[in-house]
Amino acid sequence: MKKLVFFFVFVCCAFLAQAQKNYAVKIADSKTEDPLDKATVIIKSANKKAITNETGLLVIQAEPGDILTISCHGYISQEATLSASSSVIVFLVKKPEKRKRKH
Repeated sequence: MKKLVFFFVFVCCAFLAQAQKNYAVKIADSKTEDPLDKATVIIKSANKKAITNETGLLVIQAEPGDILTISCHGYISQEATLSASSSVIVFLVKKPEKRKRKH
């Protein structure tokens, strides 16, 4: 009986480990398509966090269906849902500049 329980636990753990995969994520400016370094990517369900490098890229381990929250200073935050594809490109829109009022 112990062998059967051990086998069942082993199979479940192997299945869960297979569910996660590496995703290549690229973050870029929506107008210029320039890469955004130091953009923050968070997996909402797992509370995992990663930051893009100078080429706007990062690799993060997640599951299909996970929701990413992407933010970068000076840009509007955005969410993206992961699909079965192993790469994601997200284009962030710049925040409107605040104009100073003349008195």
